[in-house]
Order: sequence, then structure tokens, then C-alpha cells
Amino acid sequence: MSPETRWRTYAACWSMSDEERSGALLTVADPAVSYRDPATNLAGVDELATYMTSFRTTFPQEHFWIDDVRHHHDRSLARWRQVSADRRTTMQGISIARHGDDGRFVDIAGFFHE
Repeated sequence: MSPETRWRTYAACWSMSDEERSGALLTVADPAVSYRDPATNLAGVDELATYMTSFRTTFPQEHFWIDDVRHHHDRSLARWRQVSADRRTTMQGISIARHGDDGRFVDIAGFFHE
């Protein structure tokens, strides 16, 4: 899976139902993935999935759109937008990931305004 596809799948996970997310998230993130952003710091795919569920509950009509992906060696950076149902951008940010030997994310850091 290319880094671009991996980021797009990861972005889609934020808006998936819990049932859809469980399989999709493991295709892009290692079970022991670390995740942090200005609001949280967590470890493991289960904690990340729970955090994603809270996003879906808080913003049921919004999703993430990946605008650009840059990558080299075992790192990648994605520029993203949070988009409303009427296609307005409600937030912008970047996320940076370190990839494991199998290409899945092992560490993710998101940057955005709270």
C-alpha cells in the first residue's frame, strides 16, 4: 500500500462505524501504534479507535480529506482538512507518521488548532 493510500484509508477511519473501522485501522496502523495531538496522547490501536469513535460522535457529518502526502524513508507527512457535510473546511492541519517495516504507522502526531 502506498503512503498516499495509507493516509487516505486512515483519514476515512475517523468517520467509519466501529465495525468498519476495526479491520480498516489495522491495515494502516500497527496494533501498538502511538498517537498524539494537542488534545490527547495515547497508545495502541484500541485507544486510537476509541478516540476516533468520539470524533465521529462529536462530528457525525464531518470527515477528513487528505490534500497532500510527502514521504521518504520510514516517515510521511499528510496535509489534511476536516470537511463538513456541505463541503466547508472546518479545520486544517498536518499529521506526521513513522512507518514500521511492514509500512503501517507505528507513531502518529497530529498538529492543529484546538
